[in-house]
Amino acid sequence: MGRTDLPKPMLPINGKPILEYQIELSKKYGITNIYILSGFMAHVIENYFKDGSKWGVNIHHLVEKEALGTAGAIKQLEFVIKERFMVFYGDTIMDINLRRMIDFDYQFPSMGTLLVHPNDHPYDSDLINIDEMSNKIIKFFPKPHDNNYKPNLVNAALYILSEQIFDFIPSNKQCDFGKDIFPTLIDKGLSLMGYRSAEYIKDIGTSDRLLKIETDLMNGKVKRLNNEFKRKAFFLDRDGVINEEVNNLKHASEFKLLEGATEAIKKINQSDFLAIVVTNQPVIAKGMCTFHGIKDIHNKMEYLLGLEGAYLDKIYFCPHHPDDGYDGEIKELKTECSCRKPNPGMIEKAEKEFNIDLQDSYFIGDSTTDILTGINAGLQTNLVNTGYAGNDKKYDVIPSFKSENLLTAVNEILTMELNATVCQCIAKIIAFQKGSKKMFIAVGGLARSGKSTLINYIQQKLKKNNISSTSIALDHWILPLEKRNLAMTVKDRYQYDQISNDISNLLDKEEILIFPYEPLTRSISSNKILITVKDVKVIFFDGVIALDHPYLNSISAMRMYIEIDEEMREKRFTDFYKTKKIADKEIQILYKKRMQDESELVKESKNKADLIIKL
Repeated sequence: MGRTDLPKPMLPINGKPILEYQIELSKKYGITNIYILSGFMAHVIENYFKDGSKWGVNIHHLVEKEALGTAGAIKQLEFVIKERFMVFYGDTIMDINLRRMIDFDYQFPSMGTLLVHPNDHPYDSDLINIDEMSNKIIKFFPKPHDNNYKPNLVNAALYILSEQIFDFIPSNKQCDFGKDIFPTLIDKGLSLMGYRSAEYIKDIGTSDRLLKIETDLMNGKVKRLNNEFKRKAFFLDRDGVINEEVNNLKHASEFKLLEGATEAIKKINQSDFLAIVVTNQPVIAKGMCTFHGIKDIHNKMEYLLGLEGAYLDKIYFCPHHPDDGYDGEIKELKTECSCRKPNPGMIEKAEKEFNIDLQDSYFIGDSTTDILTGINAGLQTNLVNTGYAGNDKKYDVIPSFKSENLLTAVNEILTMELNATVCQCIAKIIAFQKGSKKMFIAVGGLARSGKSTLINYIQQKLKKNNISSTSIALDHWILPLEKRNLAMTVKDRYQYDQISNDISNLLDKEEILIFPYEPLTRSISSNKILITVKDVKVIFFDGVIALDHPYLNSISAMRMYIEIDEEMREKRFTDFYKTKKIADKEIQILYKKRMQDESELVKESKNKADLIIKL
């Protein structure tokens, strides 16, 4: 760690000892009577903190004559403490809403409450199993583990304990809470509660971890994750989004992660967002799978994710199904409920447990049921092209975004959330809206660079600020396939004059009817669509030629050029045309042709941009 002249709790992080952060946290939540139990170089701690009056607390120093482990040290307080008390480990940095944890503990008569959470290395951690209904800890799984899948839930080393705990700690014997005392309590049938939290708590285990904690403190992440503050979340459907779609998946052996799912969830973990699964599991009501069977499936999911350093903050599932007629069905679960999607019950439960800001959160799913769930909960929604890919067509809904898969969806959203230029762009649009005029924005860039996704994202942010907007896709004016030839460039494929005429009429009359281009058939649709700008403040023109079109440039108050890494763009291009059932060889030919007849003109139009946004 670099400092052998100090006890670990006194290691300075950003100019302050670890222990000082803990004392300040205690004081914030009204805990002012503090016992510091120390051993190695205890005089350093005592000389620094003295009686605690500098921090507005009362500090009592007790020094171990010999190291007796975490529980053995606490035994020294047996005849001092006569009420429930809280235990901190001196090598952890945390910012926990202690009041919320204390309120949770008050609800249940127990020997104590442990703060628990998932981590990014469950395979070499001591794990815990909790009854999700009662929050009781059922079992401890010390490492190394056997071959059975375990839940990714670990003891975070923050406890509220009953004064009765002293009866179970032997005198003058080295013992540890996690390995010795807590498992003994469970074996004796005594209650320990698990308080699940996604707040920041990390131990100073290695130099790399210390550096990471220093960074998190400096950028405010430690404080931001406190449950007093609203969090943002990715709500994820399970089947067809994280794992391969299997009709009525009922056994862990059938569970297989989709490519990129682990990387996507790991990216969520590294951000300030929560990763929460919300899934209907009617196989329980149908009698095809037990609650224990679902637990096995979810344990496997968490195990596989954990192998690559990813984790889920919580898994919510609905076991109900309203329809009868299944062999072995569970009658009491055959019911209408508030938790079964598209009802938002599971999301509302998560909102309360994690203090989630739903307006700034996302639902990523593969079905119209998922999208309607997100809409019902007030979330932004993203329909991925895996699993059902929206082809269930159960509900007539429009998602906020569409992406090829979970990884693409997460990458796109996080890139926009963290992009300073995007934030500046939104601020400029909001500032412009102080006037009464409509604002026109041209958005150009190569195909599959993320133009439509970014526009949708900006529109969601404008909506939150009560600014109405619409997007006009210039692809409506592409020539049908039968009118094209191999010599045509991108400029030839778009009807420039028709765009000028139609947009001019639209702005004059505020609505027009057109026969749009149909991308699936590459023909002109036989059905007209209505484009309207009535009661709209911001109008986006979305297309590869948006910045090259003279008329659109002349009326636009802002011109945006969107670009991404070419390798990523090529992958998006390939994935997009695969959904049209086009062979790989044909896709490669199409990509190369687009590069030849489109790239130069579109990149040239970048010179006309006011803002260049790299995603």
